[in-house]
Amino acid sequence: MSKSETLGGLAAHISKAIESFGENESAGKQLLNQLANSDPAVFFAAGIHVLAASKPSEGSRYLVQTLAKDKRLSIGLLDPKVCTAEQAMAVTRAAAEAGTQLQATFAMALNKALQGHASPQSAERILRILDVLAATADQNCWNAFQVELMAYPDSVVRSRAALLIGRSTRNVAWIGRRLLDRDPRVQAAAMEALWGLEAGETKPHYMAALKSKDNQVVANAALGLYLSGDVTAMRILRDLLQHEDPLFRLSAVWAIGETEDERFLSVLSEYYKHAEGKLRLAAVGAMSKIRRRDKSANQAAQLHIHMSQLPALAEGRRRLTFALSCHPARDLSGIKSTEFAVWENGILIHDYVVRLVSPPVVLLAGFIAPWSGSGDEPYEKAVREGLKQCLSMKRRGDLWRIDRYSVEINPQTDEKSSQEAMWPYDDSLTTPELKAAYACSSNPELLEKALALPAPLDRAAPDPVIACQRQCNAFTKHGGKRHLFLFLHEMSGFDLKQDAAIERLRTTALDSSTILHGICPDVAGQWALVRDLCLSNPEGSFTATKLDGMVDGLMGVYANLCSQFEISYSLPASAEQAGAGPGTASGQVKLRISSGLGKAEISVDLPSAAAASVPAAAASDGVPTETSLP
Repeated sequence: MSKSETLGGLAAHISKAIESFGENESAGKQLLNQLANSDPAVFFAAGIHVLAASKPSEGSRYLVQTLAKDKRLSIGLLDPKVCTAEQAMAVTRAAAEAGTQLQATFAMALNKALQGHASPQSAERILRILDVLAATADQNCWNAFQVELMAYPDSVVRSRAALLIGRSTRNVAWIGRRLLDRDPRVQAAAMEALWGLEAGETKPHYMAALKSKDNQVVANAALGLYLSGDVTAMRILRDLLQHEDPLFRLSAVWAIGETEDERFLSVLSEYYKHAEGKLRLAAVGAMSKIRRRDKSANQAAQLHIHMSQLPALAEGRRRLTFALSCHPARDLSGIKSTEFAVWENGILIHDYVVRLVSPPVVLLAGFIAPWSGSGDEPYEKAVREGLKQCLSMKRRGDLWRIDRYSVEINPQTDEKSSQEAMWPYDDSLTTPELKAAYACSSNPELLEKALALPAPLDRAAPDPVIACQRQCNAFTKHGGKRHLFLFLHEMSGFDLKQDAAIERLRTTALDSSTILHGICPDVAGQWALVRDLCLSNPEGSFTATKLDGMVDGLMGVYANLCSQFEISYSLPASAEQAGAGPGTASGQVKLRISSGLGKAEISVDLPSAAAASVPAAAASDGVPTETSLP
């Protein structure tokens, strides 16, 4: 049997032993020890290959400990004859995860290599050590070698060191100084090391590097600018495609492919028609990469866009205001400007600005829903599902309180019905902490239980006005922005059609500084007084929807409170001259968001020229929102 066959056979046995840990840990340990003692040299080589391909588990951790008993482990990981650099890095990470630290041994090896005579062979060894050390090294480790590495005669070593040290230390000032290095390789590596760091700090360095005479330095800077979310990078990359130097054009095609931005497909398709040789092949590769990413994005989680306003015209620029949500919930504030795309009447917009409308530091949300008692009433089920979706969007520190009101014709009332004494949840949820917080909680698990458990009848308020009063009384015990969501049921219409009841509700909301959001079945004009009251506050809203639109309607209103965005843009001058400017009376705006968080797309009709030309103040934040969903 050949050596490779022996190695492969032993690797299969080791893999089987690791997998057996889930069923019988002692048997798995015994088998690994037997294999290690049978042929230590072959076991060592096979074990490294298995560990490099294994996921973290009890079995893989025991294998690390078994291999670590052999003092050759760190030496073997630095030997290209034993394993590849990728395998060595994987094993090093697995060892660190299992508590076996190899950093000190690698650091000693690097120190010895740097002290030796510079040669192609020593440079190759240093590069191997750098790659493996990068898998676990901390900032202090790199500090000890910065001077020697950046002074090493080999340019590849210096550039690799600049990249790895920059990524590890995240020291923007240190990385920026690498732009003063005479070697373009080091400058290009420095630009790559800046990718993903804070945009405000890195932009000056990107802008300086764009003036370089080296194509890779410029391409890395342009790509870094794009990755930081700066939309001007798209124009810079398009301009690089027209550079007189073919090396710059080749680097531009590569950088465009790395953006994986589908807006570049049309640019690359046109470029491909006239490109030749390496440029033509590079264009094909870039387009393939973008299409692969677009395909995977379609299979990812879906974002949801909730339009807050139709496209409005202010100071010569079109403005879109919308909210984003996704399920399960994620923090959407980190979406970059380059991940938004806008078309107006089929024209791709290049001049646009994205702004996250700052949400309140703490949001206090109260929800008042109808109580039927059966638990199977379609309206009540729709409300519960909508609240579950919003709960997945809730930020960590935001507080919720959930109340119910009875929809019976003659609900029972007693002393427990007073707004001061009412406890809204099932007794199983009662805790001293929750009582002290007046039934307001930020705990998603507790709130999920409150939604799932049917509240006893005597916990429901006799009418929605009393339920609102209870909510507002609880709100006054907490700080933060206060929003109350009132779900209107056809059986609550009588209570909220009377001027006296509305006045009580108005007074309660004003006294507690609470903003009202009405959500109701689309029965024309049934709750005109409630609608007017909700919209009397610039931040209030009123949503009329059919039953199957209840979930989306609630999610849209809630998303506006915590993840609202605004895009302002201008059409290209050529489009305006052709009569497709902002004052166009008809057409459509398409908004697309494509990011690592998911994908979403929506089209909205343009308003008439008169409706679009609203004053800037009228299109700003704080406009009451009325929504009618199909």
